[in-house]
Amino acid sequence: MDGWAFWLTALVMGLHIVFALAEMLFWGKFGPRVLGTKDPKAIALTKPMAFNQGFYNLLVVAGLGWSLFFGNETVGICFLIFVITAGIVGWATAKFTIFVVQSVPAIAALAVILL
Repeated sequence: MDGWAFWLTALVMGLHIVFALAEMLFWGKFGPRVLGTKDPKAIALTKPMAFNQGFYNLLVVAGLGWSLFFGNETVGICFLIFVITAGIVGWATAKFTIFVVQSVPAIAALAVILL
């Protein structure tokens, strides 16, 4: 994997590092913005769920990192499709901005790899 495919895939990986850190370590700060509430009970109640989501984001980071480090486009394609699908589900179940922030960069990376 080289050129734009490498850098766009690295961007998607970087975004998921940020998502993982926000969900796993900084939910107290980002949770209120994500949930749209400052209720401490809601934040505390959703903290385990956010940690779990963050862990899934780390798995995406591992897969994309593997594809970049070993130059394996097939692995990259698999994980980019996973990210795109997760963004679509996020749009369908929560809000459109999840699709924009998560899926659009992955769609761009996937398009460059396949073209």
